[in-house]
Formats: sequence, C-alpha cells, structure tokens
Amino acid sequence: LDLDRVSKLVADVQPNILINCVAEMGIDHCEAHPERAFELNTVFPKKLAHLSEDAGFALVHFSTDAVFPDRVEGAFGEADAPHPRNVYGVTKYGGDCMVQALSEKHYIFRVPMLFGPSTRAPQFLERMLERARQGLDLSISNDVFCSPTYSTDVAQRIRETLLERKPYGLYHTANAGKASLYDLVRFALTACGLKTPVHAVSHAVFKTQGLKNLSTPLTSTSHPLMRPWGDALEEYCEHLRRGWE
Repeated sequence: LDLDRVSKLVADVQPNILINCVAEMGIDHCEAHPERAFELNTVFPKKLAHLSEDAGFALVHFSTDAVFPDRVEGAFGEADAPHPRNVYGVTKYGGDCMVQALSEKHYIFRVPMLFGPSTRAPQFLERMLERARQGLDLSISNDVFCSPTYSTDVAQRIRETLLERKPYGLYHTANAGKASLYDLVRFALTACGLKTPVHAVSHAVFKTQGLKNLSTPLTSTSHPLMRPWGDALEEYCEHLRRGWE
C-alpha cells in the first residue's frame, strides 16, 4: 500500500516481467473492509499498470472467476462480460480494467478456486482435508459449482506463456471440467484414503455477508484448458499422502 516504495523497488530492480500475486481475498472479509479491498485489488494494479507503461516491463496480473455472475449452462469464456456480485468481485474486476486500459504489455490470468501446495494459510480444500484428518464430520455445499484448478498447473502454464512470448491479453486458466464443492471434497477424500463422512447441504446453510458466487465454471478461447481437474487432484493427493506418511 506504500506506492512510493513500490515505485522505488521497480526503479531499483528494473524488471523485465513483474508478477502481481497480491490480493485482498474472501467475500465476507472484503464486504467488511471495502476500502482495503479497493486499495489492494484496484488501486494497486492501477499503479503497477502505470509503472509497466513507464518502465516497459510486462505485467502479469491474476484475476478471478468471481468477476462473473452465476451460469446454469456452459462456462464463462474471455469474451463474456463480467458482472460481479460482491465487493471482492467488483474490486478485482476494477483491477482487471485498470491493467487492460493502462498497460500495453500485460497478461491477465483469470483463475477459479485453487488447490495445491502453499506456504500461506490453506485454502478451502486443504482446510476440509485437515478437518477430515482430525476426524471431524464435513458438511459441504452441493449447489456451488466451479472449475477446481491445481495451482502447480497454473504456474506451469504461465511459465510456458511467458517463455513462448504469447500475445498479451486475457487468458482464462483452469483445469477442464466442473464440480460442486461437495463433489470436489468427496473426490479428494477418496484419493487421499480418508473415510470421513461428508454431508451434502445447500450453500444457504452457511451465512455470508456478501452474495456468494454459485456457478462460475471457466472455459477459454485464448489457449487450451489444462488437464481435467480430477487428474490434477489425484496427483496432488498423492503428494499430500507422501507428506502425511
């Protein structure tokens, strides 16, 4: 949030590529802290876009499926118009607009819900697996759908995009397929060899401040979707099981 220090860092490093992984996340958190969400998700990318134009580096920016409303049939592609439902989605879409408008040399990678190794606080799937390992019953929404995506696959795809110098622009970057959160967790429990009971419930059981995205699967016309999410999750669960042994 110290934009002067950001400018100095860029001037000192003189990057060829700058990858922005910064975001204020969480639907309820952003509803409770809209100013901070706007500063980090919209104003900060605006600053990076200006720096990209001034210094000539390529800006890599991450977007989210939360910029879309719900879709009953099919999936959202790059040409579909965003229509966010909550503060998180609005501020993230604001960042997308700033990057597209102000930086000629930009890549925007729009990703759905991720699973995969992380040094940060675990995301949804990892939290559910940890609860399962503690022997706690799970109640999971069976009416919230997305394209679950392996962060390692995303990283490899972005690396390929940069090394191959593919055209600048917007890329939906996801593993192929669609799943409910319930389907995702049940699949992971089986792949991890965990026998914890899991109960299918409506999302309405879990009260939230902001409107929740219920169906935002992604597709792409800019590059091929990555391998099916189930194949990626099996590989990830193998990695987890080795770590648990």
